[in-house]
Amino acid sequence: MLSSWIGAFFMNIFKAASNSTHIISVPIVAGVSLFGLIFFSMVNPASTNSTIVIAGAVVLSACVYVWSALIIRMMTISWPFSIRSQRSLAGALTLVSIFIVLMQSIGELSWRDVFAAVPLLVILYVYVGYFVRLRNTDAGV
Repeated sequence: MLSSWIGAFFMNIFKAASNSTHIISVPIVAGVSLFGLIFFSMVNPASTNSTIVIAGAVVLSACVYVWSALIIRMMTISWPFSIRSQRSLAGALTLVSIFIVLMQSIGELSWRDVFAAVPLLVILYVYVGYFVRLRNTDAGV
């Protein structure tokens, strides 16, 4: 049972990787993840300056973005998403994830913050998507 599920999981990854019309590929995910693994294994945030901590947040954002884009890309096998929708959904998921991680890292995260941030980010996602569509229709795209 478990081996068939794992096999189906990897088949979906390779099926998604073979479709070149999507936004992210498995080698990009592997490269960004490997860079993140090396970066975070070499850096101690307690003893480095703030520039390195900010760089770590950027690396973490890149890792979360490529993984969420790959998961969304795997979902397009069953549910069709346009490339624009994939990018904006991956960006919104990255924004929510990084907001939660950064709030936790400064010790200010509470459930109230999460419950307040998620609806605001959903509104931001819809708002940005609406104006991108509006701009494209005005430009004739």
